[in-house]
Amino acid sequence: MDTPRQTPPDRFHRRLLTALLLGDAVLILLYVTLGGLVVLGTLSEIPDWLALGKEASLPEVWNYIKWASIAALLFATSLRGGPVWTFPMAFVFLIILADDSLGIHENAGPALATFLPESLRGMAQAELAVFGLLGLVVLGLFAIAWRLAARTRAPGPGPGLLFGLIAVLGFFAVVVDFLHDSIPMGLIWYSIWVVIEDGGEMIVASLILSHVSGAIWLPNRARSAAISATNLRT
Repeated sequence: MDTPRQTPPDRFHRRLLTALLLGDAVLILLYVTLGGLVVLGTLSEIPDWLALGKEASLPEVWNYIKWASIAALLFATSLRGGPVWTFPMAFVFLIILADDSLGIHENAGPALATFLPESLRGMAQAELAVFGLLGLVVLGLFAIAWRLAARTRAPGPGPGLLFGLIAVLGFFAVVVDFLHDSIPMGLIWYSIWVVIEDGGEMIVASLILSHVSGAIWLPNRARSAAISATNLRT
């Protein structure tokens, strides 16, 4: 008798992704609308609690929730017998959460600048150096996760797509952020760069959360439940 084929899990949890992107769109469009009112002179400034990129603002807290959820799902997957590479990857998102919520690269930049050569003591260069140090830690965790994935060959998807999404996140968080801080610009262009940088990070965070939920955590939970049910019957 032929055994039924298991359909591979979707790469993304589609309903979750739709809800997350809808939330992203509302926050981004609200910022753009308020920015337009500022340019027209109808509004004096965008309230800090609605501004993209402002610490502890609603859009930033929205991202904090995503980073914390991703880390929690990866830890839960690891603890329930999932692929062992999910454990070091959970720490990657704890680092991202810490940097995003505590402003590590912004706050540590001035302190690190005193140790840099005179030509590299600008704020953007100092922040880039902090990003580099955090990047080394993340790359180390990547290497551990990749090696564990290659050695264990656990059921479920490998970390390849997750690595790719984090690389896209790095483009917005490092490259776009560096250009944003380095190029003098007026209010309108500044706001456009904010939308590109912080809006891009927001959308990538939604993609990562829906991927981890739909392709990693849910299938692993189903496998774990099936194994538990089989053990109870035997």
